Amino acid sequence: WADVAAFQQRMADSRVHTVPCGQDPAGQLLLEEAVALYRADLLAGFSLRDAPEFENWLCLEREMLRRAVTSALEMLVQLHTRHGNFAAAQDYAQRWLALEPEEERAHRAMIDLHLHRGDQLAALRQQSEVLAQAISATGDVLRLERALNDNLSALAGSRNFEDTVMSLSAAIHLLTTRLGKPGEGMPAVELLTIEEKQALRGRAA
Repeated sequence: WADVAAFQQRMADSRVHTVPCGQDPAGQLLLEEAVALYRADLLAGFSLRDAPEFENWLCLEREMLRRAVTSALEMLVQLHTRHGNFAAAQDYAQRWLALEPEEERAHRAMIDLHLHRGDQLAALRQQSEVLAQAISATGDVLRLERALNDNLSALAGSRNFEDTVMSLSAAIHLLTTRLGKPGEGMPAVELLTIEEKQALRGRAA
């Protein structure tokens, strides 16, 4: 309970330091202290099955605290990214994803951070996680194919065509591993045809 009170106090104090671009340095420090205090859900593992009112209260309190900490983590990701502290931003983004693995904004933040750090392959792998979740939920494998082809078309304008193809191939391999091999419920995913690849390679040259 002491940690919860301290967490809530720091979150409340941080609002005083809100500025148009997010938080001033004092507010950022308060947010960092707040998220450091959040280690797990409130009373994690504790339950009173014969007390439904308590269970309802506990569920609401856990959700309120979780929303507060994910909001703080998102703000810290934005602040550190804006200041060029990409390693710190990535740490907070990973914590955000651990709490909300299906949150698209968190995945997008991780993708952007990988790109800021020049790790294109990691960015594509992160994007494959988003696509895998979408496909798992909807079974829309065609969406995967369209997205990968769109990425290839967009990235082929660079002069690193071969690296782009290898990166996308690695992303496809990861997805195939997670979603099942062709013939086991997932059709083979094809990139552009040979002719289209040659045309794109000529355009990038």
